[in-house]
Amino acid sequence: NRHADELYKNGLHRDRFLPFIALLKTKCKMIEIAAGQDWRASVLAQIPAWYTPDDEVALAALESAFARLAGTVPVGTDIVRVAGREIVFDKVAGDVARTDFASLCEAPLAARDYLAIAGRFAGLVLAGIPRLSDANEPAARRFMWLVDALYDRQRFLIASAADEIGGLYDGHQFAFEFDRTRSRLGEMTRRTAAGRPIDE
Repeated sequence: NRHADELYKNGLHRDRFLPFIALLKTKCKMIEIAAGQDWRASVLAQIPAWYTPDDEVALAALESAFARLAGTVPVGTDIVRVAGREIVFDKVAGDVARTDFASLCEAPLAARDYLAIAGRFAGLVLAGIPRLSDANEPAARRFMWLVDALYDRQRFLIASAADEIGGLYDGHQFAFEFDRTRSRLGEMTRRTAAGRPIDE
């Protein structure tokens, strides 16, 4: 968030952008908001990030978490488009989406789809993460991609799962790779609990 005079500062051919800035300043009132507490960070600090077991109590907690993060922002739907594919999110409030594991990890999505999702949303409220093993290897791989994308963009994840992070995967194929996923999930949940500001 910047004053209009700071928009596209040092950008290539900024002189071509200056007439727009002048117009913007005539049409919009510039309001300075004093630096203060990050509202979302303070809300995140009050919400547990990992609910287990994945039952009705956990689902109710996720709904409550989503409602608190949404605040007064209207809830609607959104579509993330990647290479001709459409990834539909049925519950979106601003830059927070409420979805489930099956929609994101049991669908035929690729790593770049998760990068696009992490680029669109500041965080996800995700229900229904099962115990992962070699039996559901494609979903386990996609879940690792999702966690990597969210972690790399410093996004938050609030989730319900069949087990604690340490017991989430008991397969052999991704035993080594999933150690990194566990570590990242642990760091993401600690970051959420600390109310650390999300990437700006």
